[in-house]
Amino acid sequence: MNPSSLATAAAAALLTSACSTLQPAGDQAGSTAVDYNRAFARARDEITVLNVLRASGREPLQFSTISSVQGGMKTGASFRIPFTNLIGGGVSAVSPEVTISSRNPVVSIVPLATKEFIRGMSKPIEAQLIDDLLAQGWKKDVVLPLVVGGVVCAHREADRQDRLDDYIKINDGDDERLDDAFRQVLTGKNAFSLTRAPTLATLRLTSKDALSFIKDGVGPSHEIDSVTPIPGKDGAAQEVLVKVVVPGKVQITGLDFSSICGSPGADERVGNPSSREPADTLKEGVVLRSVLSMFRYLGQSQALTTKLERERCQGSAAHESSPVLFRIRLACDSAVPPHALVSTTFRGQTFYIAPSPEGEARDRTLETLSLLSYLVGLQTSEASLRGTNPFVTITQ
Repeated sequence: MNPSSLATAAAAALLTSACSTLQPAGDQAGSTAVDYNRAFARARDEITVLNVLRASGREPLQFSTISSVQGGMKTGASFRIPFTNLIGGGVSAVSPEVTISSRNPVVSIVPLATKEFIRGMSKPIEAQLIDDLLAQGWKKDVVLPLVVGGVVCAHREADRQDRLDDYIKINDGDDERLDDAFRQVLTGKNAFSLTRAPTLATLRLTSKDALSFIKDGVGPSHEIDSVTPIPGKDGAAQEVLVKVVVPGKVQITGLDFSSICGSPGADERVGNPSSREPADTLKEGVVLRSVLSMFRYLGQSQALTTKLERERCQGSAAHESSPVLFRIRLACDSAVPPHALVSTTFRGQTFYIAPSPEGEARDRTLETLSLLSYLVGLQTSEASLRGTNPFVTITQ
């Protein structure tokens, strides 16, 4: 074999070997997309866990998200063979060069700190959202303990203003006994339901206007209850009274908070026919959390959990509260178990979330993590992303 043929064969073998290490463009693009998806999911979960830990230390929370991924993914290979060496007959001196080049997208990360985002995070959620969550398949024993933050116990409307605090029980998460009491009410057997309290609105219209009103409709969820003609002086119906059913806000009913509020007297029970006062003079209700207060609540609960975790790492026989809505474990030797799903560092210590062990079906940590991510996502609008300048740009 002459030197030229040997060099050509060597180059062909090198080309085949190098190409075998490269995926086809389509497969590589798909693999890269999946890798980025996993990286984004890990970042989202770690940010959620880190904010709960921040709340446990009463530190300010900070949210951020991926704003954009720009640029395509490109991978290629080039080969260079110094054929000049062949002229001198130095076949053994042939040293081909292989260059593999790649280009990854530019990832922009933005802080979520706009007025719109903060306002959405701070606003108590509406009962209608609870209905939507349950319809989507979220478990009631996860949704209710997370969104219900307190109760306004039954009291008379005429009660003194300085006594109203006695009727309001707020679950901040820092009182383990109160937290357990709320959890038993919200996760136990109950007659929980979401109902609307519709009201009637009466409109006085001319017959012509009423006809157009009825034909065009009265708005979404509104219904016409009755139409009553008003006789004119000449006996003809010139005006009508149109009664419209106006849907009220969705309200939570069927939860028995007597273990928290204390059993009211026989004359103070809401809806009791034997009550000496009409039922509508008594006030009660459920206090719903905002997404921000959910983080505060879980943070206060986590502060107690972290204390127990430290005792466990020191060898103390610490008890664990059960059932568990959200638990972040402490890595005693800073080594994260290989089965950990999420891990992060906070104040020089390593924390992680592990899958629920077998037989501990009441540990709802992963479901709560998913629900938190979903609720934060509802507050993240396109306007928030456009209105915030990126503070980190990653080029890989």
